[in-house]
Amino acid sequence: MLNADGSWSPLSQGFPNVVVLGLSQNPTTGTLVAATHGRGAFALGGGVTAPRLTSFANTADPLAPGAIAPGMTASLLGANLASA
Repeated sequence: MLNADGSWSPLSQGFPNVVVLGLSQNPTTGTLVAATHGRGAFALGGGVTAPRLTSFANTADPLAPGAIAPGMTASLLGANLASA
């Protein structure tokens, strides 16, 4: 989690229930960063078990390309997105 002073602290209690406004993944390290509404930015991963996104889709119609809009429910698909 990104602190107000610019330092990072571990996300040890799980990801908070919050609106995610943006996602970005470093293709080299696999680190996934989520920008949230009112809770700051969260970085997940880095290293061998880093989350790897393969697609981001509309949950109602995962085959519709580019069918993501604000307020819709979306699915993240990939590897290492959870510990179990």
